[in-house]
Amino acid sequence: MTIQKKIFFLVGGILLLSLSITLLLLYRDDITQEPPAVTTNDRINSEEQQQSETIESINIVGEDNSNLEYSTEDEQLEESEVRENVVEALSMVNLTESYEEPSERSFFEHAILDYILTNVMGDNVAEENDVEDEAEWVAKDLIAWLEVAENRADFSYSESPFLTYVERENLITDDLKTQILLEELRKISETLYIRHLEFKFIKSFIWNDIHVTFSNEHNQSSDEVDEDYLYSLYSQFEEEVMTHLLEKYPELWQD
Repeated sequence: MTIQKKIFFLVGGILLLSLSITLLLLYRDDITQEPPAVTTNDRINSEEQQQSETIESINIVGEDNSNLEYSTEDEQLEESEVRENVVEALSMVNLTESYEEPSERSFFEHAILDYILTNVMGDNVAEENDVEDEAEWVAKDLIAWLEVAENRADFSYSESPFLTYVERENLITDDLKTQILLEELRKISETLYIRHLEFKFIKSFIWNDIHVTFSNEHNQSSDEVDEDYLYSLYSQFEEEVMTHLLEKYPELWQD
């Protein structure tokens, strides 16, 4: 997939998300009669319960969206197979240990590692010839997140709060592939371990930090449920990131 197609898909995804939210709100507003079996009190209680269960911020998954579950009986065999795949993927890439903070180059290298590992495991998310193009796009996107967050919300990345956030939120506990990859990276270098954590979870960390800024700028309407409101804020930030990317890298649009 070319970078230009990636941009088209992302723009289309943002527009589709915005349209879906709008249609949902219009559909809800258009309902003028409740089913006979549901009283007003029932509806109020249901809405209060839904609101109480809504999380404070959107849970952004890592760059790899896998969420694997394993039975106790198969876990050891599965872990052994995944570890073999991880070791093989690591033998196929050259990672730089000297990067002391997140950078476009560190994101690029760890994106390549992630794509190669996914392909080794049999889930071909990118053709071999497209891996570097895909990794370049991912790296630029992550840097754009950092830059827009800094410009719009006075965000400043710091490694220690990031590591605390990852641990507190248990972000890697449900993904066996990520767990094992991080274990193997840590055996090689603590720096590589941290750089891969950043590649996987820096978006979640950024959004957790800055979503309050956007909520302060855009009030929630009285008929807007929390989930719709949070997604509208996130969609707005994504649009600003996309605009920033197109302004900074106009050649991506022209390729």
